[in-house]
Amino acid sequence: MEYPGGITNYVRSLAASQLAEGMDVHVVSRSPDGPVVGGAVNHSFTGSAIPFDLSVTENRAEAEALTQLLTRIAPDLIHFHMTIDLSVSFFETFPDRAPAPYVVSLHDYYYLCPRIYLMDYRGRTCSGAGETKCAHCVGVLDQVNTLRRLGARLDVPLPRWDSPKVGRRQQAMRHFLGRAFRILAVSSRVRDLYGAFFDPGTIEVLNIGNDSANRPPYDKVPSETLRVTFLGTLNRHKGAEVLARLAAAVTRPDMTVAFYGRADQRWMDRLTPLGVQFLGPYRPEHIPDIMARTDLGMALPIWEDNGPQVVMEFINYGVPVLATRMGGIPDFVNDRNAVLFDPASAEDTARAAHWLQHVSRDTLAEMAAHAQRLLSPADHAAQLRAVYDRA
Repeated sequence: MEYPGGITNYVRSLAASQLAEGMDVHVVSRSPDGPVVGGAVNHSFTGSAIPFDLSVTENRAEAEALTQLLTRIAPDLIHFHMTIDLSVSFFETFPDRAPAPYVVSLHDYYYLCPRIYLMDYRGRTCSGAGETKCAHCVGVLDQVNTLRRLGARLDVPLPRWDSPKVGRRQQAMRHFLGRAFRILAVSSRVRDLYGAFFDPGTIEVLNIGNDSANRPPYDKVPSETLRVTFLGTLNRHKGAEVLARLAAAVTRPDMTVAFYGRADQRWMDRLTPLGVQFLGPYRPEHIPDIMARTDLGMALPIWEDNGPQVVMEFINYGVPVLATRMGGIPDFVNDRNAVLFDPASAEDTARAAHWLQHVSRDTLAEMAAHAQRLLSPADHAAQLRAVYDRA
């Protein structure tokens, strides 16, 4: 619950909604023991695997300890959201000892890809898992932290030495997913990518909710400038290169591009001369003010972004979106409130830049009128309750 990312924020909101519905909610996370949001009980558990590391670790004692913790809680149902710091031993042993039925939400691609983002060792978008392909992509040398960090710092792929551990990892993930009562994909694209790896008959799409659906009324801050906003984290897979291409191609003097969030310094150095304003990190309570000063939102991932919450926030605040046609984004927008393009296509990206260069305020106002609110956490909790009841 401490990692300030989309999944963490989502679980907080979901737990509050489930508590309001009268459920007894327990959260197992890396946070210290005690209450978390709205009175849910938190149980601290830190896995042995390093988050965002590529090592395939084995730790049967850890798997046993977590299984015993879940057994002591005595749940009617277990809902897995993020498991990135658990060893492969847990996925191998837990399904046969689960103290209750369990469901798994696919918020990311961790069960498919140790790299999580489905981006290969050369930084290219990957189309899905395969034992031979993955053993080559996440090789023996990639699993040595020192070498991996050195390669990343030098921006040089390590020599390839296929890893036999990746095949074992994939077998463990298939076993874990195969014993779940239900697998919940947060978007259609996530279902399709997992369905190529695992039996698609057990996967259903359940779009998640966002707190911004409950936003209070607000007024736009008037401006003579067309204000474009990018929120979140800025690095290559989040679309920094795409933003650079757009910023270089669009020269209209009446437009500003503002970035709120965390950015790699090299992208700040590159984008500042192109006119991008870096306004620093933000907190959830800052979002209404940011949206009041935004005429167009941007979401530019080059990876298959599962269910980007920032797109939901833009739409729920009545802000039209310019976005890449990646991952779950098409599930949350339509052709009346967004313009989508393929970031891998130079021609498509050029069309997006041309649209941005010439779009009028009247067009954006018309698009904003079609930005109808999406699901709230309470709406999503009600849908989940139906799944829980079946389990």
